Amino acid sequence: MSSDSKKSQNEDLSQKFHDRARESALELHRLLLSLSTGAVAVFFFALTMKVDPPMTLIQKIIVLISLAAMSLASGAGIRALRADILVNFCRAKHMQSQECIEKEKFDRQKDKNEKSKKWLQDVLLKSFIIGVITFVIYIVLRVFGI
Repeated sequence: MSSDSKKSQNEDLSQKFHDRARESALELHRLLLSLSTGAVAVFFFALTMKVDPPMTLIQKIIVLISLAAMSLASGAGIRALRADILVNFCRAKHMQSQECIEKEKFDRQKDKNEKSKKWLQDVLLKSFIIGVITFVIYIVLRVFGI
């Protein structure tokens, strides 16, 4: 087997792993976005419907914290998807551009949106985790009547 052939196989395999990682990341992103959006609806009903026994002040505060965290996760998830769209748009425009100045402009925009996307994905994950933890705390407080 020639070294060029082996290098080509490694590049193909590497690209497959990159593609798979991207698919997995998008799937996780969509799942967290769906779950956080659904949780916002559940919290809305929890706060607007009459519950028996009524929620204590601490329970209401915990639910509001969880609602805020899940809302933030939803917003960050939507904005991160938009940033991903803009990253790929800028990549395509860079490849289509003939002039260096245009290419540099699209590179800067791509870099800016990649940074935003990474930051927003981090916000999505962390705020989702905070939302889940505070929801578990709320359930414990309800079960024990605290």
